[in-house]
Amino acid sequence: MHKIFIVGSLNMDMVFRIHSIPKKGETVFGDEFFLNPGGKGANQAIACARQGAEVLIAGTVGNDIFGEELINGLRKDGVNVDNIYRHSTTPTGTALILITGDDNRIVVAPGANFKTISTQIDAILTDAQPGDIYLTQMEIPYSAVSYGLAVAKAKKMYTILNPAPAQALDEMLLHDVDLIIPNETETEKITSFSSKNPNFALEAIAFFLNKGIKEIILTLGQDGCIYGNKDTIKKVSAYPVKVVDTTAAGDTFVGSIAVALAGGSKVIDALSIASAAAAFTISRLGAQCSIPCSSEICDFINHNSHKRGEN
Repeated sequence: MHKIFIVGSLNMDMVFRIHSIPKKGETVFGDEFFLNPGGKGANQAIACARQGAEVLIAGTVGNDIFGEELINGLRKDGVNVDNIYRHSTTPTGTALILITGDDNRIVVAPGANFKTISTQIDAILTDAQPGDIYLTQMEIPYSAVSYGLAVAKAKKMYTILNPAPAQALDEMLLHDVDLIIPNETETEKITSFSSKNPNFALEAIAFFLNKGIKEIILTLGQDGCIYGNKDTIKKVSAYPVKVVDTTAAGDTFVGSIAVALAGGSKVIDALSIASAAAAFTISRLGAQCSIPCSSEICDFINHNSHKRGEN
């Protein structure tokens, strides 16, 4: 099995469950509050590790209690944390998550995540081998994302970009991506296409293929996902579950795809398992605490496979 190298963010999530989003000047009471380790990089590392992969992560936290908790949590799940740096003057990144019903809204203060630099990437990739998986997102400096993808590509690794949060991406960066996994909002930002267009998915896939990306998974929330390469288009339905909290569902999906690739599977064959893992995550509250292990995913599929279909 190939190793998975992740360069990304580590945040402490501050989660409020509330009845309604406060209006301007309004104060509302929350039903529940808790702290939960998060950040897209850390979430994806946890998702990979809990499915049995060998995972290394590079990122930056502050020299504070949040940073210590994040590192300890990753280490507990078996993630190699040797390349997480602790910045002496910048606090650990935080995220404010407001949950109302089946909707969540997130505000991120990146903090030390934006101190991640190229030397950390060089360090973590020292022993990377051709065929290993490189996974990154957009909650660290753009320069670090671009640099990491280029170095990984030069080492003949398989590169995955989860382009979240949404922002425009240049062609040089996209050229170094083997698999891109955006949602509709991110796809709109990158392509300038409107998701209201009935041909949105097909046009977006064609756009990414034209940029040199080999494989695309466009995630569609409760509508599942669409996979595309130069030969194939496939729609995979989502598992219908009661939504408790959608936080980390996308990260669990992405991590599941990375694990499948590390184990020698094809992306298209991993979509159903990744969809099940994401659905399981949605059915529980929190970020990393909601991410399932392999046995939980298998049990979920066994109990829910009759509820969905593929086309």
